[in-house]
Amino acid sequence: MITLSELKKLAVKEGVPQAVIEKDIALSVTLATLSGSKLVEHVVFKGGTAIRKAYFKEARFSEDLDFTAVGIEQAECLRLLRKTLEGLAEAGITFEKVEAEKTTAGLKALIKYSGPLAYAQRIRFDFNFRENLAEKPARRKLLDPYGLGDAELLILSLEEIFAEKLHALGSRSTPRDLYDAWFLFGKGVRVDRHVLDRKFAYYGEKFDVGTAIENARKSKATWLRDLRHLVKALP
Repeated sequence: MITLSELKKLAVKEGVPQAVIEKDIALSVTLATLSGSKLVEHVVFKGGTAIRKAYFKEARFSEDLDFTAVGIEQAECLRLLRKTLEGLAEAGITFEKVEAEKTTAGLKALIKYSGPLAYAQRIRFDFNFRENLAEKPARRKLLDPYGLGDAELLILSLEEIFAEKLHALGSRSTPRDLYDAWFLFGKGVRVDRHVLDRKFAYYGEKFDVGTAIENARKSKATWLRDLRHLVKALP
């Protein structure tokens, strides 16, 4: 694990709080540990954290881990997760326990840990057991800014992540969804209409541009509060 002095320097360089850097490292360590576990064949990494950890190192920082679970029951998923996280202690993260609860879509788990800052933080795992995958996910190497070594996970394509962000904007006004959609568009990622339609059809819905725009406007109210600690310079 990184030293406190190194962590402070990174926080200044990245323009974010020290706790955000500590969590970013903890997320990378957790993903690297997960890549060597039996759970790796049953989870597809997605969401804003996947953008940063698998595609663009300059993407916003994140705070949780999102997966689609495939071919595994919730109880077995949780058992394997607990077993996997036992390996975090070897990486310098003091792991405490897993708190789990069922959600509408699947399973949410929280792990408590502490690192160089010496106070408890949490990482949230969200496992969606609705197999709403429009494309077959591919194995991809994770980016390795902290020198942890090679690690691979099944990861949603950028086009499908973009489609999921647009689906989210169709039902809620969350600044992070809007920011991620804006970021991906700026990177040249475009929406595959077939993928987008499948995402909405799964829930018996259709994409409505007007609703997405209205939710994007509403997100302005919490834009700074939700993002300023995760991005050096907000648009």
